[in-house]
Amino acid sequence: GYTGGSQYYGKVSLYQGYVEGKLPGKDIVALKVGRQEFVYGSAFILGANGFYQGFTFDAARLRVKPLDALTVDLLGGWYATPWSAGVKGNLAGGYASYTVKEGTVIEAYGFNDIGSSQHHPGEYRNIWGLRGTAKVGPVSLEIEPIFENGRTLNSVTMSNDSITAWGGHADMTVETELLGRKNTFFASYAYGSGNKDAANGISSRKEFQNPDNDTSLTGDMSLIGDLSGANAGGFHASGLQLFNLGWGFEIIKELNFSATGRYFYANAAPDGFSRNIGLETDFTLTYAINDNMSVITGYDHFFTG
Repeated sequence: GYTGGSQYYGKVSLYQGYVEGKLPGKDIVALKVGRQEFVYGSAFILGANGFYQGFTFDAARLRVKPLDALTVDLLGGWYATPWSAGVKGNLAGGYASYTVKEGTVIEAYGFNDIGSSQHHPGEYRNIWGLRGTAKVGPVSLEIEPIFENGRTLNSVTMSNDSITAWGGHADMTVETELLGRKNTFFASYAYGSGNKDAANGISSRKEFQNPDNDTSLTGDMSLIGDLSGANAGGFHASGLQLFNLGWGFEIIKELNFSATGRYFYANAAPDGFSRNIGLETDFTLTYAINDNMSVITGYDHFFTG
């Protein structure tokens, strides 16, 4: 099928297809070439966008595993259309992951990204991040701070400004048993920098950007896909703070219910506008028919600010 004009009308688009070579019986090195997804960590920076249309690259990935606990990926390629939501350009970088013990992982990554739907000469963005997860009894913790630099166009001077942006998230999950039922409590905070210049359409040099993929932090509706900001009626709020609270419990072994509230608040908005973006509420009922099949029913509502 097709969407938005006739660019892809009558064409078949391959979502994913690749060749991967490994040493038989060993994990020390592997090379993967072709159209492929890149999914890392909690998919905050790189992940698939399964809710809408996917997110893939025409790329090569070299995976080296010198130790059982250490994995290093080196990758580079192009955003694959039409699966990139209009983004074109290159992505290259590396991702390293070290497993201290089960549930405790330390990761570091760096990427050079020139992908954009409206790319201007000289624009690029470097993304530098750390990610740590730990599990202590019933408590699971995750933290992921990120710094971005590079160059982006200033619409007033028509020259490129230096990017200085930051963001990330911190999450906590607690699993416990109450009244004989398994309960899960979830809390998180996510931040993306922004400023008044970005809200007024002048320069996004201080605006944190993470790809619009399927990270669970931004909600089930995917109404707001990333933390760079939010648009409404031709106006832009720059940089978002996100507060999440969630609770799930096991009604019976096969039936689970969850409820989550996600409050969005902007760091900067045009004069005369509130920075209150809104509150998303997500309710989900999941029934596991067997190990291979589940039925999920959900209701979501966004209370606009």
